[in-house]
Amino acid sequence: MEGIRTEVLERMDKLIREKFVSETERQTIIVKINRYSKLIYKGIYGTNCKPEKLGYDTLFCVQSITKPIIATLLLILQEEGLVDVTDTVRFYLPEFDGDGRENIHLWHFLTHTSGYDAKEVGNYVYNNRKPGEDWSEVAYNYMLKTPPKWKPHKTMSYFGEGFEIIKKIIEQESGENIDEYARKRLFEPLGMNDTHWVVPKDKWHRVIGRHQNSWGSEWLNSEESYLNQSGASGLKSTCDDMLKYCEMVINEGVYEGARVLSKASIRAMVTDHNETIEDEWEWGSWSLGWNYHGNKKDDSSILRSRSAVCHNGGGATKIYVDKEEGLTMSLCSVNMNSSKINVIGRVLNMLYAALE
Repeated sequence: MEGIRTEVLERMDKLIREKFVSETERQTIIVKINRYSKLIYKGIYGTNCKPEKLGYDTLFCVQSITKPIIATLLLILQEEGLVDVTDTVRFYLPEFDGDGRENIHLWHFLTHTSGYDAKEVGNYVYNNRKPGEDWSEVAYNYMLKTPPKWKPHKTMSYFGEGFEIIKKIIEQESGENIDEYARKRLFEPLGMNDTHWVVPKDKWHRVIGRHQNSWGSEWLNSEESYLNQSGASGLKSTCDDMLKYCEMVINEGVYEGARVLSKASIRAMVTDHNETIEDEWEWGSWSLGWNYHGNKKDDSSILRSRSAVCHNGGGATKIYVDKEEGLTMSLCSVNMNSSKINVIGRVLNMLYAALE
């Protein structure tokens, strides 16, 4: 394989098979990696706690990977002339006003710089939500009566509730629910036929069955999870479909001849909009809905290009785009509660070591 040290990838395959997939680390790993839109690595490892055979079309709740999809849909809506990410939130939700809320713009939620403290809001909802109450609605009502902690774009605080609000605006301005709008504008054009918020019942058997000792198994194995429409963590998809989405991003809005976003929108989406954020942990860098590498020392490989973007999802899913090296990766896995190894970081380290 030209430009690739295949012996490194063979070593990676052996390590995944013999060490990373185990009773203490990962129940399952399904991965595909492209370089310059050509497949250079794929693998299916581990087990399914359902009778169905594992495949690249096995469905996973991809959790926080929902966020870059929501950002993409908002940018599509912007290209249709129905929103502008520089508008204030109160332009669309008039009640979101006063005590500094009037200074919060849509893009502040996309970059996690709205000024709301994620831990503070999360703790309130955890301690005050009544059985059956929608988490996002309780959080939103709390935000309406509690001022933001900081001025916008001064501090980065990873804030999923901002994406619930963006989802609310997408549905309001498009006149469609999130699944309908995403299917017409993004999923169908890219051939992402197995990506849903609400999983059709005839596909429930294809959702990965998680071991009881895996992260979040009780919730993620439930029918309630299959139907969850959270704008921060509700998306369900496959390794194949997520790779198609990554290929669209690296190819500046086009996949197999279908354009869903302009080059300009992709450029804006993968630019670090938080360069001025002071952050001692180097966590401040963020693009529109994506984790921007910049100079981070995190769990996604110190070897990646400065402009690489990625996003993790709870339960160990990841999508990855590195334009400089021509890399895209989709990885869906099931993380055990006892896991101690940074599996995805090690996979990326070996991937970069394989590049000539």
